Amino acid sequence: MILPPLEALVANGDGQYGTVGSVVQIPLQVIVREVESQRPRNGMAVQWSVDQGAASLETIATTITDETGSASVRVRLGASTGEVVVRARVVEQDNATATFRLFTVNRPTL
Repeated sequence: MILPPLEALVANGDGQYGTVGSVVQIPLQVIVREVESQRPRNGMAVQWSVDQGAASLETIATTITDETGSASVRVRLGASTGEVVVRARVVEQDNATATFRLFTVNRPTL
């Protein structure tokens, strides 16, 4: 089956700050939809990866979109501070990607 061109859009969770070793409060969420009709695509595989920085995925690396075209993942920040870049890629169309930026900071001290 040939798919129409798809796009992946950041829906939620971008730009969060969290402390070293914590799970970010809001899951990262992407919406996959058809470019022309803008209809959400159900059942699409989304591959998640940490492309930069210290972090790990708390859930499986491949999620499937629901009837709203939505897929999400939880991220645990690593042991070092700085920017973390997480990418969501539609498996069937490599050019349909969304990029999330998170920021790891030290725990506050008194």
